[in-house]
Amino acid sequence: MTLRGRETQIKSSLGGHPAGSFFLFLAVNTLLSYGPLPPGAKYGVGLLGFLVFAFGLARALKKPAPGEKPPFELELFPKLPGWCLLLPVAFAVFPRLFRLTGLSAWPFTDEGYFSLYSIELMKNWDWKFFFALGQHPPFFNWAFALFFKIVPPSLFSLWLFPALLSVLAVGLAYGALRPSFPKSFAFLGLFVAGFSFWPLYAGRICQPTAALPLWQMLALALLALFVRLRDSKNRWKAALALGIATGLGFYAAIPWAVTALSVGLAVLFIDRAGTRKPQWDYGFWGGSAVFFLPFLFISLHEKNGRYMQALWGIYPGMDVAQQLRDFLSHLQALLWGFNPRRLFGPVWGGFLNPVLGAAFLTGILECLRFRRVPLVPWAFLSLGLLLLPAALARGYDGFRILSVLPFAAFFAVCGLQALLSWLKSTGRIWVTVLLLGTSLGLDGYHLFGRFQQTWGTPGATWDFGKLYELWKAGDILRDTAAKEGPGAVLFELRPHLEDVSTTVACYPFDSAWNGSIPFESARWVAVMTDAGCRPFLAQSFPKGRWYWLGPKKPYGGWMLAVIPIEADNRAVLGKWFAANDALKPSTDRIIDAMPGDPRQAILQDIFKARDRMEGDRFLETCFWGKVFDNAALDGDAPVCLEAASRCLAEGYPLPGMYNEEGVLLARLGRYTEARAAFGKAVRGDEMHLTPAWENLQALPAAKK
Repeated sequence: MTLRGRETQIKSSLGGHPAGSFFLFLAVNTLLSYGPLPPGAKYGVGLLGFLVFAFGLARALKKPAPGEKPPFELELFPKLPGWCLLLPVAFAVFPRLFRLTGLSAWPFTDEGYFSLYSIELMKNWDWKFFFALGQHPPFFNWAFALFFKIVPPSLFSLWLFPALLSVLAVGLAYGALRPSFPKSFAFLGLFVAGFSFWPLYAGRICQPTAALPLWQMLALALLALFVRLRDSKNRWKAALALGIATGLGFYAAIPWAVTALSVGLAVLFIDRAGTRKPQWDYGFWGGSAVFFLPFLFISLHEKNGRYMQALWGIYPGMDVAQQLRDFLSHLQALLWGFNPRRLFGPVWGGFLNPVLGAAFLTGILECLRFRRVPLVPWAFLSLGLLLLPAALARGYDGFRILSVLPFAAFFAVCGLQALLSWLKSTGRIWVTVLLLGTSLGLDGYHLFGRFQQTWGTPGATWDFGKLYELWKAGDILRDTAAKEGPGAVLFELRPHLEDVSTTVACYPFDSAWNGSIPFESARWVAVMTDAGCRPFLAQSFPKGRWYWLGPKKPYGGWMLAVIPIEADNRAVLGKWFAANDALKPSTDRIIDAMPGDPRQAILQDIFKARDRMEGDRFLETCFWGKVFDNAALDGDAPVCLEAASRCLAEGYPLPGMYNEEGVLLARLGRYTEARAAFGKAVRGDEMHLTPAWENLQALPAAKK
């Protein structure tokens, strides 16, 4: 069946026109995304979707009718004023700034790491090139550090920076779409870029992946300019600019290599006909090489790639079935959603809501019919290339497929264009409003409803990715600063340093990090410590206020102490302040370390702070606790035993450390000493926060 529109003929991939495939995909996507179906029913629905796609694929392989245009060449709204295309760009600012500090409530652990790096760069620029254990390239943190000089560190600036990068990406999307496609295609593309969940979500997470959509849009806008300047003498300048942007992309994001390959293939193969002069491409290759080669040299020098090697999933003897499941989990997250409790992914349905997901699948089928148009094979090849990080790496990480976003949006808009093209102009407008309104409602609820409920509501659901105890401490300290003035948050003293998000959250009033607030101006000191320290510190600082934060992994409890600074304790607290400052280099090494890395360098940094911590029982407790934790990660039992012994002798006799000493002694066969250590732990553990009693009961069996 053929339906005739105003300027073209549209032949469907299924059922005569695209509505058949679109609405079947919509039903399947809705059931798989939101339906409370048992696993068997979901498999059945998924099979139905597969059959719909397979049937549509068989029909899509037929050639289009003579004169029929591909979806991306159709002008569906010829009377649409050009200035209307700026409206999605302008209004895209609102959802990126709405509830800026309320959406997530507290930073993810990774957000704390990257904010700390940029705070340190802001204070003392050292040209650090790779960041965190993932060895992320420098653009994000360098730009973030410069941004902190304009908007000082806080939770507001933490989330404002990626939001602004996302707004710029939408502006660049306008530069890529408006000159290259019909107004209707550009308008729909800008709607997806401006208001769908995926780009909105990526712009609300403060980590280096926030720079990837921005850099992709820059490269695609310059690629569109390069292709458009068919006969212009300025084409070599466009090629050079595209090459420079492509080369600099390696400094912006880890998965940039596949995007660079996609752009390079476009330069090589797209639009080879006509009057094009291939020698003009030399500007692209030269511009790329100027920036890629230094990056390659620095990568080799800094041994970049260790983290990617650790994640590499292709090797002899690999679990092929598991690797396939990991890859399919990313495709599942794209359309229907994966485990909502996994970090950095959708929590209600997929990255694409059912409307956009149906449009995406329909667009793929429609574009297959125009596979001889050069743009189409390049788009399909790019889509496959950009899925490679998910296919080659072990495990699941939703951000591995973020680079797919521009091409997923392209196919989704193609699907919408194909669907709308068979309608008359009046009906076309109403259906467009209905589809876009439904999409906007689903994605708005996803981000500002379900995502906020999951990650923006503090509670026990924060079992990983965010620390509820730190949120509670930060909330108490913000209230304290509002009532009493600035203080010193000495959280580097924590033995178990697994999250540093309080650094940016407390920066506006924290003299420990904020250089504009000297310690002399601080009114109080805050420490986060093992609950076992309270009886000893309360005796030394009777005016201190104590707050229970929550259980400490693997056992024990965290408490927050807020101690007013007075004349009689200023010297002691000043020593704590100096010790906290001396431990900052070890913090950097701890958050840079990969699992399994030797901890000798970290221990060396900790021991450099030894002279600042000697003689004070609380600082001795913190010092030897840090030594114990890092030696335990190295599996160094003798150092652990010495650290435990000295912590108990020179610091506070904490029940948790007595229990650790007992475990070590039992493993060495020194059961009498182990029994004594467990007994001391039980007598001091009034809150029953340690497994010392259970260990004491199990000790006789361990002797056998």
